Amino acid sequence: MSNASIAASAYANTAKLSNPLEAASESGDKSGAFGNMVQSAISEINESGQIADVQSLDLLQGKANVLML
Repeated sequence: MSNASIAASAYANTAKLSNPLEAASESGDKSGAFGNMVQSAISEINESGQIADVQSLDLLQGKANVLML
């Protein structure tokens, strides 16, 4: 298993564990627009982290396009 797939798997597992809207809907609390905003921000941060990790691993393995960094 490559480092990139290990990192992607770890991020996916973290996203499953930290889904605040799912937990709120199970308890009957409707968080509305604020909850959607928070979920969107968490998703964007998670995606950015995944992309950064893949680019870092590519750089370390000598596969990166250094003009993109």
